Amino acid sequence: MRIRFLQVAQLELDEAVDYYNYELLGLGDAFLVEILKALDRIAKYPESWSPLSKRREGAKLDVSPTALSTRLEKTKSW
Repeated sequence: MRIRFLQVAQLELDEAVDYYNYELLGLGDAFLVEILKALDRIAKYPESWSPLSKRREGAKLDVSPTALSTRLEKTKSW
């Protein structure tokens, strides 16, 4: 499965990593690692997440109360 990050989500992630690293050296990097692990799980098991709404699911992080909002999009293969 291909993961696509919205530009606004990428900016928010960058800001969160910078903020956490400012608060405690290395914390933002650890947060980013957890995000990448969650994205890997989403790619491997795209339909395995709890619903957040009618169109979105959420993958929770192991070390944070944060959840990544996901949406499956049907695409055609030619």
